[in-house]
Amino acid sequence: MSAATRSRQRPGRRAAGRRRRPAPGPNRAERRLARPARHSSPPGRRRLLAAAVFGALVLVVTHLALVRELAVFRVEAVEVKGASSGYGQRLSAELVAAARTMTTLHVREDELRRVAGRYPAVVSLDADADLPNRLAIRVVERPPVGLVEGPRGGRVPVAADGALLGGQPLDRPLPRLEGPGGSGRGRASPATLAAARLAAAVPGPLGAWLERVERRRDGWMVELREGPELRFGPLSDLNRKWSAAAAVLAARSARGARFIDVRLPDRPSAGGFPAASPPALPARGVAPVTEPAEDEPQARVEAYRDP
Repeated sequence: MSAATRSRQRPGRRAAGRRRRPAPGPNRAERRLARPARHSSPPGRRRLLAAAVFGALVLVVTHLALVRELAVFRVEAVEVKGASSGYGQRLSAELVAAARTMTTLHVREDELRRVAGRYPAVVSLDADADLPNRLAIRVVERPPVGLVEGPRGGRVPVAADGALLGGQPLDRPLPRLEGPGGSGRGRASPATLAAARLAAAVPGPLGAWLERVERRRDGWMVELREGPELRFGPLSDLNRKWSAAAAVLAARSARGARFIDVRLPDRPSAGGFPAASPPALPARGVAPVTEPAEDEPQARVEAYRDP
């Protein structure tokens, strides 16, 4: 092959070699420029937005704090429910006085609970406001049902659940219960708790006539003021036994009995009459034959049963 022929073929080979080389891609700077720009708010705009939100919150809180104390929402009508113990009037008066310093938009229940906390029998308290000026207060309490011997010779009230209510004011007589009172706080002994259960089940007209509740060899016994002794036996069927005792006490022919046995509530009996043979107890509904004195528990029970 001549030199001229080789010279004519070389450029073609070189061109083919160049065509086989890949085209160079974009470098790093070109790729960075080709990326879409990110739209971000400047730092000053973000700070301005945060300040505006914070200012709005401050205005709202300040407005609410001022509005809820307006005189137009001042509590005027207060209703206290549940304060049925002997101190109920005093507790209600103190709660009403505290409530009238509040508004229906700002009821300070913690302050109301501090007022009720002076009475150990109060368990809980809830308040429900009704715009614009009404407030209902509901008190849940455990009233005392008896007394036990406390420290320094004092008497400690006891609730039906065995809670010791030291410092609880009393305005009615309560029976003495079995067991010690300890420090006047906390829980009573098992014997006191059992006696409190028996005293708590007494019907309304007999509650003020209970003198003592104690346990003897043959079971539990209740002494009445100016009345007979009630023998209950074990602490079972207390409602039925109390109903039987009230029925016998209401029978005027049972006047003068020294004890009433209700260990069998379906067959109560009375005994200890001063006469040689006790009169038969009339059936329920039979007209009595004697008139008891008005200051005896029999008269109170009968007035309650037959108004």
